[in-house]
Amino acid sequence: MKNECMKLYEIERDRLLKVLRRVDKVALTSDCWTSNQSIGYLCITVHYIDSDWMLRHSIINFLDLDPPHSGQVIYDAIRESILQWGIQKKVMSITLDNASVNDVAARHLQQSLANSNHLYLRGKVFHVRCCAHILNILVQDGLREISSLVNIVREAVGYIRKSPLRLKSFAESAKLLGISTTRGLSSDVKTRWNSTYYMLDSAFHFRYVIHDFFRKDKGLVWDFGEETWQQFYKIKNILEVFESATKLFSGSSYPTCNLFLPALIAIKEVLDKSSTSDDEFIRGFVKPMKTKFDKYWSDCHLLMSLAIILDPRRKMLFITYAFNKLYNNYEATQKVNLVKESLFELFSTYWDSSSTGHNNSIISSESSSSAQVGVMRHSGATTQPQLITNSVLLGFDDFLSSSSSTQPLKNELELYLEESPVQPPLESRDRFDVLEWWKICSMKYMKLSKMAKDILTIPITTVASESAFSAGGRILDDYRSSLNPKTVNALVCSSHWIRSQHKHCVNVSIQNYLFTNIISTVLNYIYII
Repeated sequence: MKNECMKLYEIERDRLLKVLRRVDKVALTSDCWTSNQSIGYLCITVHYIDSDWMLRHSIINFLDLDPPHSGQVIYDAIRESILQWGIQKKVMSITLDNASVNDVAARHLQQSLANSNHLYLRGKVFHVRCCAHILNILVQDGLREISSLVNIVREAVGYIRKSPLRLKSFAESAKLLGISTTRGLSSDVKTRWNSTYYMLDSAFHFRYVIHDFFRKDKGLVWDFGEETWQQFYKIKNILEVFESATKLFSGSSYPTCNLFLPALIAIKEVLDKSSTSDDEFIRGFVKPMKTKFDKYWSDCHLLMSLAIILDPRRKMLFITYAFNKLYNNYEATQKVNLVKESLFELFSTYWDSSSTGHNNSIISSESSSSAQVGVMRHSGATTQPQLITNSVLLGFDDFLSSSSSTQPLKNELELYLEESPVQPPLESRDRFDVLEWWKICSMKYMKLSKMAKDILTIPITTVASESAFSAGGRILDDYRSSLNPKTVNALVCSSHWIRSQHKHCVNVSIQNYLFTNIISTVLNYIYII
């Protein structure tokens, strides 16, 4: 059984190698995990957009790490994986959790790749700090400020949920008050702040039921008044913004780097408003969050700025709008200019490296999408004698160049920025597919679309690595923890590759059920050798 699993791993690995050979650029994410035997593992995931403009990601290695888990050790493991998969000339970025050891690893990796890889903008967009991890740091700091009150709710919820009789009594109170119990009373896991948000949200929903329950049950002292509940309501609304942003950032089937700035503005606005609240309790809650926000996100976000410019709904106009909200007038002007310079510098690398002729890089300012596609469709398809047509057309080219009536010629980026942003209908705005738009317009923007494909590949969280594990939230279950590292790597990688191939064919919950049961059965037969 073990040999069959390893054979499957080799087959799927060869398949993925062939896919990656056809991809120009890839982005990496990496994060560390621990087994219940305290063995450290590093999960390395590759992200790319395929020829059909679909965003893909695949785990390429799940490696055991020798202690201590220093920046050098992490760097060595990532570099070894890059060389093993032959993608050293393709890697354009790596997204890591916010930790000093990861900073060291990213710095070493950037220096290493600079010798064999022309890193974009001299590596300015190479190291991406996981935005979900930073959000987690912000919220945890805030929750620590109100931990005593959160603990009271946690204790009350735990007390009710611990006994079937108490749950029955709670349901009876809800029925008498006409409050549905369909959503249930949620408990939380202290290390997962979003579960604390869900707990507070459900507790607020059932606040009258909780009061009625403890009026009858004297097993726990309960003295929450309406004023305290209103404070929790405000806390819940603040956390809701962070929870929505985390979900948005954690997507793996759509680009995320172009979604960062709108979410950042929403977070800044709620923190600014709450920090000047009349309620001292709320001001105390957001104060450490705002401090961390300014520490991590007060600087110009070059990658996210480039990405949102390449979102046809936003373009350069959104940068001006966003920076005027995030910075003072002088800073906003300086940072807008910096982003614009970087944008044109980055585009010049695509222009220089892939230019096949002057006419492919320059477009008339009056060119339409259909006209440009028409040019490409007929290019090279003529059956007329080329000696005659080339001579005549070259002469016409010279005439156009010297004609005073000719419109100014612009490159693809200038034309793209000049055109108004796309405005989807309000009802379908959330369903707008930025990759599909670039796929359709790739003939018009032949070089710019390549740049968009590469930039929009870069994820802003490491959450995609977590998707390799079961829906039950286990990181390394008991079966995997009992295996040798080579077998763990083969099983984690191959199972993720197989699920990725069939994710559009089978319901996600069915996938996870089948995966968990099949793999668990297989693992019963595999032992450490």
